Amino acid sequence: MISEKISEIISIQFMIFPYTKIVKLQVFDLKNQVKVSAVKEIVIQKKDFKISGIILEKSFLDRDIKIVSSADIIDISQEGVVINNSESISNPKENIRLAEAIKDGLYGIGQKVVTKSGKSLGRVDDLFISTETLMISKIFIKNIFSERVIPSSAIVEIKGKKIIVKNNFETVRVSIPEISASLV
Repeated sequence: MISEKISEIISIQFMIFPYTKIVKLQVFDLKNQVKVSAVKEIVIQKKDFKISGIILEKSFLDRDIKIVSSADIIDISQEGVVINNSESISNPKENIRLAEAIKDGLYGIGQKVVTKSGKSLGRVDDLFISTETLMISKIFIKNIFSERVIPSSAIVEIKGKKIIVKNNFETVRVSIPEISASLV
C-alpha cells in the first residue's frame, strides 16, 4: 500500500545517499498518497553545491520538463522521494532560480576534477548527498589508477564542467568493494 511505503520512507531520516541511487527513485505525493513520477535528474547549484530540486521523468503524455523545488521535498530515502503534493510539480519557467540552475547544468557525474595547481585527479563517479541539508557532502572521484572521496569543503570553484579543489585537501582512498558495501 502506498501510504505504508511513504511512512517507511519518512521514518528513515538524515542519511547520506549517493547521487546514483537517487536518480530513478520513485517520487511520492504525501497529501494524496500516490506515486507521481520518478527522479530523472538532480539539479545542483554551482555556487554552494546545494540541491535546488529534481527533474522528473516524463510520462508519455508530457512534452515539457517537470520539476520539484527542494523546498517541496520532504524526504529522500532508499525507498523514494516524498514531496508535499502534486501541486509541488511545476514547469521550470515557473521557478526562475531552478530554471537558472538547470541552465547552468551542474549534474551528477562525469565532471573533471583538478587541484588548484592544475593536477588532474580524475572524474566525478558519484556524489554523496545529505538528506538533512540537501547538500553535496562528498564527491567520489575515480581515475585509471585510484578512487578517492573528497569532502565538498575542499571544492574551491566550479568552472563549466570542471571542479577545482584545494591543493592540500584531506582525501580518503578507498577500494571499490568498500564503497559498494557502504551503499547497499
